[in-house]
Amino acid sequence: MKQEFNKFRSLDDNALQRDVRRTNPPKSPLDYLDLATRHEIFFRKVEDQNSPKSLPEGNNQKHWDTNQQNKIAGEQKRYKKNDGTAGEPLTQSETDRREEIDSAVIPKRESSGSYLDAVKSLSITDVTQLVKGTMDWIRQNGVKSLSGKSFMQLMVIGLALSGPYTVDAVKIYGKKGCSTDSDVFIDEHPSSYDNAHRVVTARFNERFAQLVERYAKDPCDKKFEKIRVTLDPNLPYPVLGYVNDAEETPHILLQAIESEHTKQKFSIGRTALHEFSHIPHQDFVMPPLYEDFPGSAVEWVGEACAEYNVFIYGTKQDMEHIPFPPNLEPIHHYTKLSPPTIAGSFMLWLNKRFPGFVDKSSQLAMEKLITWKDLEQLTDGQPLKDHWEEYKKIDFAAEMSQFIKEQRQKHLGSDQQRKEKNTLLVTKDEL
Repeated sequence: MKQEFNKFRSLDDNALQRDVRRTNPPKSPLDYLDLATRHEIFFRKVEDQNSPKSLPEGNNQKHWDTNQQNKIAGEQKRYKKNDGTAGEPLTQSETDRREEIDSAVIPKRESSGSYLDAVKSLSITDVTQLVKGTMDWIRQNGVKSLSGKSFMQLMVIGLALSGPYTVDAVKIYGKKGCSTDSDVFIDEHPSSYDNAHRVVTARFNERFAQLVERYAKDPCDKKFEKIRVTLDPNLPYPVLGYVNDAEETPHILLQAIESEHTKQKFSIGRTALHEFSHIPHQDFVMPPLYEDFPGSAVEWVGEACAEYNVFIYGTKQDMEHIPFPPNLEPIHHYTKLSPPTIAGSFMLWLNKRFPGFVDKSSQLAMEKLITWKDLEQLTDGQPLKDHWEEYKKIDFAAEMSQFIKEQRQKHLGSDQQRKEKNTLLVTKDEL
């Protein structure tokens, strides 16, 4: 728990924008109430769903409604004192706020069920916002300010959110003004894999649309609308995940046991990001015979690009165990793809040295069966092995940190920014 919390705290703002591809819902009148009142409303709603025992059902709901109506009535009364009758008209924002408060709706009792079921039935967006607001408030005021009951309730919420739940589809924008929704479906699994389920879902929500928009030949292709994931504890070592290309619907299989990922200095979230990166690469032109695939340029581009994406679309923890120069060992080589971490950092450096290398090589792999000679044409005619010798001598942290920051700022954007970016690409293409 502590380890997961520390990971959560260390994520940058972009990595935490779980709802970046969703339309922000209109503010509720309850948003204007203070945090303590919102906690009371939230937790009481959960308790009402569970089956309260303090009062008979009818009286209990009436008592609850009365208390909350009194709170909102207080807000309404404050605005009526300044309703413009004294010669001071309300501003537009004050008028809008008053209308929202006047229309406040108190949460009603839902069907009875377990506490966890009640929490999971609530809006994930609402719960996330409440927990984030609570954590900010705790950092300012200290955890002792929360009652023991409220603290335990927050822990229950955390457990509920770690289990399977339905999420909103992510929005993918194409380069011709189109858009489509994409959903991830995770196969049924034992409850012991619930945390893996949560992590994989979060990675999908945060990054999948951006990966498809950047790399896919047609981001609005229907094949991206449904992505299937299977958490499989029986993948043979050292395989942590792969994409099953034999199925019509993109299907990712991931090692379900999280400790198997950490043994190889990975995390299941990092592995999921790597495998999600391969979905747009299904448009690569492949060798006619599989025996020609291992060691080929097309294999290298796909694996190196998936690891490059860890730097641009991953979290800080994802990069912790990647070997960098000048601390490389003799066994490290850019052509060794098990694991492909070295290839990813080398491709990142190539993208700095030869701007656009990542996107050009990926696009070329969709147009033809690429060779190593084709990649040389993207690096001023020099073979990659010569650039590798130069790469091994650099101080990666000193030379690449600022570049990584700039690339993340360029490629991580809000829903509106991504939509506008693709609109500009359409205009440019049409010209």
